[in-house]
Amino acid sequence: LREKFLLSLIDNSVPKLELGERLEFLGLDLPVEASYWVIVISVDDLAEVMASRSERDRQLLWYSVLNICQELIATHLGGYAFEHRNGEFVGVLRMDMEGDNAPDAAEALFALAGDIRDNLERWLKISVTIGISDRVAALSHLAHSYKQAREAADHKWYLGKNRIITMDSLEIPETDASSINRYDLAHNELLISALKAADPDKLREVLDHIFTDLSRNRRDGLKYGRNVCLQIVLAVGQLLLELNAQSSELEGAESLLWEALFEQETLGEMRQLIESHLSAVCERIREKRTGKVANLVERVRTIIEQSYADGGLTVADIGKAVYLTPTYVSLLFKQETGQTVNEYLTQVRVDKAKELLRDPQYKFYDICYAIGYTDPSYFTKLFKKATGVTPSVYRDNYV
Repeated sequence: LREKFLLSLIDNSVPKLELGERLEFLGLDLPVEASYWVIVISVDDLAEVMASRSERDRQLLWYSVLNICQELIATHLGGYAFEHRNGEFVGVLRMDMEGDNAPDAAEALFALAGDIRDNLERWLKISVTIGISDRVAALSHLAHSYKQAREAADHKWYLGKNRIITMDSLEIPETDASSINRYDLAHNELLISALKAADPDKLREVLDHIFTDLSRNRRDGLKYGRNVCLQIVLAVGQLLLELNAQSSELEGAESLLWEALFEQETLGEMRQLIESHLSAVCERIREKRTGKVANLVERVRTIIEQSYADGGLTVADIGKAVYLTPTYVSLLFKQETGQTVNEYLTQVRVDKAKELLRDPQYKFYDICYAIGYTDPSYFTKLFKKATGVTPSVYRDNYV
């Protein structure tokens, strides 16, 4: 009955006229007019805490948390602790204030919150974030205090876990309050560009900008940050489909990521998840691109080695054979080998000419035609440029 009454106080569902009568009946030491604060003790990593324990162990854990909180509240100040919802405990604190001793009250509140946090970590091995409300002067105002304390505790999404958070730390500067930043979809384009280039440094730089902006949007809270992360995951998934770079591993990781984002309690944790996923995607795209390019280069070389005797062989012909434009083939081949396609074609022809020149039975003009040249003088110039000697000098030196 006491717990039900305390819950009704923070939900603002107790008529003021009935307060005194109910307090007397329940034997609660809570004057109708006094100085009150509310603290909210929020268990960090709740999903993990729940998943790692059986139902029996969970109930024993919550019972232990409540006992520790109540004992420390009674030791430091006065008041009552109760469980409000799964993983959230509320403390209604009372202090007799004489004159202007607000600094003493603040010191006592921080000392209590610090002891609760430290003891829960020491004895139960759990981390908590504690939100502290402003002072109110009547029991009927506890609903407002609870709302403040809950808001403070919820702001661990950007301030971090395992903290004691007061309303003062949530004040938004006027500049931030009047101009709340919204997620710029141009960031998605920059992310996609970095992924296409398989550039992890650029990727981290863009993520830094995104999450720095998100941390300024204090009014939007964790939900807005999560929605932005989901937008990023969708955009990256679309890119993988467009590049035909999806894999069963990445698909599985993406499914787990969707679930994990809803379990995270801070922006920093979501940043780690997103960065880890994008790094894996970046690596996948790099492997895919490198593999494609290596395969393309090998195909171009094979075509040249099989068709070098064709004097009419051009880069356009090679592009048609590999289903790419001549410009794109030339660009990729040059990037990967350091040679143009025509330079490689000339190298193959010269190497073949050297091989034939070593055999005296082949006439010079036969060799010229055999490697794709119809003009012996032009071939002589190319050969000398490549080897430093003319074909005839090469043959004489070899023989």
